[in-house]
This record gives sequence, C-alpha cells and structure tokens, in this order.
Amino acid sequence: MYTIGCEILTASCFYDNANFNLTISLWNINPSQRFACLSNLFYRGAFGALLFIDLDEDFSLMELKEVIERVRKRSGKEIPIFLIVNEQSFHASIEYEVLTQFIEKENLESFFFLPHQKDYILLELGKKVLKERGIEVCYKKNQPLSDKDRKEYTKFVKEYNMYINFLNRFNKCPVCGNMNHYNYLNRFFYSTDAESKKIKKELFRVLEKSKKLHKKDYHHIKFGIPCCNCFRKYFN
Repeated sequence: MYTIGCEILTASCFYDNANFNLTISLWNINPSQRFACLSNLFYRGAFGALLFIDLDEDFSLMELKEVIERVRKRSGKEIPIFLIVNEQSFHASIEYEVLTQFIEKENLESFFFLPHQKDYILLELGKKVLKERGIEVCYKKNQPLSDKDRKEYTKFVKEYNMYINFLNRFNKCPVCGNMNHYNYLNRFFYSTDAESKKIKKELFRVLEKSKKLHKKDYHHIKFGIPCCNCFRKYFN
C-alpha cells in the first residue's frame, strides 16, 4: 500500500452543556524523512497535537523535545499539545515525576495513559480547543449520558483523581527515597485482587488521616510503598 505519509480519520465529541457536536479531523503523520517535503502541509491549520510515545529503554526526552519544537514550528502557532503514553512501556529510565516536570517545563497541556484513559483523550483536546475560542464545555463519554452512564462517569472522575493522588503520594520509596516503577504502581492501583483492593483502601485511609496531623508530627512520619530492593531487604 502506498501513502503520502499521512492517514486521515475523524471522530465526534459530545459535551454536556453544548448544543452542537464537535467533529475532530485526525491526521496521523508519518515522521519519515521520505515525506519531509510534505510535512508543512500536514501541520498547516492544526488546532492541537497528540504525541504518542513509548517510554522504553530507547526513549529520550531530548528527542521528544525536538519533536515538540518541530510541531510548533511547522504549525506556525502555539497549539495545545498532549502526550499519550503507552502505560505498558513505562520503564525505570523515566518516572512519573520526571514526566510531569518535563510537561510543565515545555508548557504542554497534560498527558494520558493508554489504554485506561483512551475514552477521554479527544474530549479533553476538544475542550481545550473550544476554550481558546471562548467556549466553555463539560465533556462526557462519546454518546448521550443515561442515568447509569452519568453515575459511571462520576465514578471515573472520582477514581481518576484518586489515581493521580496515589501516584503523587506513593511514587517514592519511603525507605531509600528512590522512585518506584510506574507500571507496578499502576498494576497495583487497578488490581481486582481482593487483597490488593483491601491494602489500597487502607493506604488511602492512612493518607487521609495523615492530613490531620500537626505539621511537626507529619514530617517525622514516613509511610508508603517500598521499592523492590527495600521490600526484599526488610520483608524476605
């Protein structure tokens, strides 16, 4: 099959407080040098960008920065950029905290993990694009919400906020201070195992209770999830 380095798809987004549907045209661009002469045409008129990345051993923040600069230069304007991360590829070479710092430094919008957050990527992109044009919308799933769907959506938002809070609080080992592997934390948080769910519930209970401690007491108490090395050292 022959292509010109770009595949075009469309997707529709529905919003709670809007009397219209937003149709997004997606241009899946081939970064190959073979089509470099056409790339400016592909970026022209873009309202936003989604960069899909694998955080494996070969991943480089410097290379990602170059891609971001190229997108901004070829689009000819400052557009919202989101990172889409393959959560199965999260490796010790880069951790959650490093990624969030990079996003802030490079003035990116945010990032999503696949597959858990796939339903909300385009909705958030559309929301940002509309906001820049003075239109405030609330997003939902890509179909009108029934009462059952609304409850599911509310549950998702609550769980997602817990998920971010969980990563921020437990991404470091409380013993040695090294970063915990994201893929282990992710697997633990979304585990359906009864024992894991029980431990997670207890962790959040202790986390909530710690907020009530006096500041001078809080800094003398360390709790969290130990890294692999510390776990083996103290519990094996």
